[in-house]
Amino acid sequence: MRPFRVLVSLALCAAFLSACSSTPEDSVPAPERNFEVDAGTEVESRGSLMLRAKSLTESWLAAKSKTPRSIEIERRQAAIESALQDFAERHRAVLLEILRKRGPEVQRSSAALCLGFSAERRDEVLEALIGVLEAGTSEYVRSDVLVGLGTLAHPRTPLEPVMDVIEQGKIDNAPPASFSMRARAAFCMLRACAAGAGNPAIGDRIEARLVDRDEDLLVASQLARALAGSAVRTNSSIPVLVALLDHSAPRVVTSAITSLAEMRARSAGAELVAKLSDGDASVRIAAHAALRELYQRDEGADPAAWSRFLDELSKDGSNP
Repeated sequence: MRPFRVLVSLALCAAFLSACSSTPEDSVPAPERNFEVDAGTEVESRGSLMLRAKSLTESWLAAKSKTPRSIEIERRQAAIESALQDFAERHRAVLLEILRKRGPEVQRSSAALCLGFSAERRDEVLEALIGVLEAGTSEYVRSDVLVGLGTLAHPRTPLEPVMDVIEQGKIDNAPPASFSMRARAAFCMLRACAAGAGNPAIGDRIEARLVDRDEDLLVASQLARALAGSAVRTNSSIPVLVALLDHSAPRVVTSAITSLAEMRARSAGAELVAKLSDGDASVRIAAHAALRELYQRDEGADPAAWSRFLDELSKDGSNP
């Protein structure tokens, strides 16, 4: 089941990041080398450094948006992410300085994206990214700060300002949806909640958006996955997700199914069995995988076989 959840998460990330780069590179960027500057060449060198940052982040966004996924694409993406992590570690001080100061927006945006790959001093990076998000800077910079925060996936990410973007942002269904501030905030929410960030109050706010059937399907699907985060779950989380199983968008339904399986929600067994007969193949596949995960057995894709199994469990009191 774990490979299935990984594939679902990758599909969500690919949907979120599609069209974020218009000119994908054909080659994987080489690992970043040492970058040294002296007083006489600092301006020029810093400009070159940020051109490299822009190239790396654009290559990453392009690789993430590639569909259908393949082993080759996954390897290419992993190589770019390794180069980005190395870059972020070598040049963290410069990237933080550029992000914090109100310099060229394109440089600040690239710095935010790169810093999301930081493996060390993550608390300092988190503080800097949140500071820019709350400072009321341009949407251009804040949108990439949200992606940086999502990539960082820090368990102490304060999610109130992120949720504010989702609740107050403009609903924009015009393509590409991934450019939307709300979609980027939902991506951040998903990643941070998966890392353990949040609290039940954030869970209540996520549930409210799902109950109201958020018009942005990408946002709704990512929020449905975010609700599986252990720190944001509430007593009503499972009923909210079960209600999403009749959503008209397969993307939202599959996200709800995956979260129910992750939350070990056996109480939703009958509803998941019903989705084995759904008209959408992705929903049927997700429901089958979820049932296998929940009950650690495989009755195939036959709803009748699963129904008989659940009836037997109910008789001996094994299925809540």
